[in-house]
Amino acid sequence: MNNILHKKLLRTYGEYSSPEIFSFHTWTQPKVSLIIPVYNKYEMTKDCLWSILQHTKDVSYEVIIADDCSTDETKNIENKITGIKHIRTKENSGFGANCTNAIQYAEGKYIALLNNDMLFYDNWLKPIIDTLENDSTIGAAGGTLINPNGKVSELGGLIWGESKAIRIGRDCTYSPKLKKLNTDFDYKSGCCLVLEKTLWDKVGGFDPAFNPAYYEDTDLCFKIRELGFRIVNVFESQIIHFETVSYGDKEFELSEICRRNGKYFFRKWQKLLNNPDRIKKIEKRVTEYQKYQQKEISHRLYYKEKLPNGRRNIYVCGLKVFSYKKKRKMQEYEISEEVILKGNNQVFKEASVKTQFPNSIVIGKGTRIGQDVTISNYEKNGLIKIGENCQIGWNNNYYGQGGIEIGNNVLTASFVCILTSNHGWQEVDLPIMDQPSTYKKVVIGDDCWIGYNVIILAGVHIGKHVTVGAGSVVTKDLPDYSICAGNPCRVIKKYNFNTKKWEKVS
Repeated sequence: MNNILHKKLLRTYGEYSSPEIFSFHTWTQPKVSLIIPVYNKYEMTKDCLWSILQHTKDVSYEVIIADDCSTDETKNIENKITGIKHIRTKENSGFGANCTNAIQYAEGKYIALLNNDMLFYDNWLKPIIDTLENDSTIGAAGGTLINPNGKVSELGGLIWGESKAIRIGRDCTYSPKLKKLNTDFDYKSGCCLVLEKTLWDKVGGFDPAFNPAYYEDTDLCFKIRELGFRIVNVFESQIIHFETVSYGDKEFELSEICRRNGKYFFRKWQKLLNNPDRIKKIEKRVTEYQKYQQKEISHRLYYKEKLPNGRRNIYVCGLKVFSYKKKRKMQEYEISEEVILKGNNQVFKEASVKTQFPNSIVIGKGTRIGQDVTISNYEKNGLIKIGENCQIGWNNNYYGQGGIEIGNNVLTASFVCILTSNHGWQEVDLPIMDQPSTYKKVVIGDDCWIGYNVIILAGVHIGKHVTVGAGSVVTKDLPDYSICAGNPCRVIKKYNFNTKKWEKVS
């Protein structure tokens, strides 16, 4: 993959915004109708359309904005972006119904279902259309979905048994080696799915039972396959997908709908999904994919594996060091008036910052606090000070009774725990709960990087520009300009300012 182009596309979405006003060419008889369902998020839609305009060549097409009764500037989109069809619903109807309504106005031979949280590589559409026109056994096709980090999001999906599903290619590097996994699939995501309009009409489009969202695209692909057609990914076509940010913000409500629709889907197709021969073939493909994936993981310093059951496995240098299950419910936003926030901090609503004493927690300018973070202090002398421009990862827990001082530009990964108390155990005549505690301050210097699932014990001083590897337990002080890892954590490399190299410590 062209990394320079990838970064350029991301800049289009980020630093460099798309023009406020631009226009699409219109064809009398377009070959493809691009269907883009939207609900608010005008700027994202505008960037997506600009990307389409810049990178879609050699195919005549029309753009249909399926506006699900947006309340932001989307409702006036035709005033600034011309040459498009703006089909607006009278009330918010949901993803599936919105798409179905807009497709009635499509004039192209092919319809291409897209999302508005996408950016496109050059020549993304023509290979898909060529694939469909050159092979009559193919019913629907889509492009290779790429994550914003440059890794593959999906080649295609497989589903089998009662509730087993996997997205082939997830988090792999886009390379010619990956192409051997690029065979037929059970489904392609509806964020980029292209098929003939006559075939859409023949299978009845989206099943309204799946409205407002989730599984309608998978069900559509199964109906196409039921007619004997194949579902394929066109490896050469690449699209960046920002994933789960395109259609509203009701995360927990949508997750419940997803679970409900999943159950309906598996009931509807259970005879096919439970076919023993089919299960055997798919499990063989899954095994091949997992072998490929494990081989690639072994060459990476860090890798997070997302499993269908919601669990996440963390690998460092190919070894699994941590496993956890993603929470469905988050803590409430609870940041007290006694906490001093300097400048424009970004504190997630699910973070919890608590203190009983005025001015005992200070968070510096530009620092970002991730979700499910707990920073607590219930001792009068336990000042917690976090410097400027720090990034505190998800699920960090800081217990600051003995005091915590974190420097500037410190980055912590998820599940970092800082403890400043030592609970007594020496008095054999006292219950553990009644044993006295001692408190010692923890100090982390500027420019440090604290890895996943690190535990830092009371009294530890970590120097400047120190990297602490994932899964480490820090029990002693760590010197400036060092790389440390292990349980207990030890120095494995130090920077030599004379040779200007990182050198191993024996």
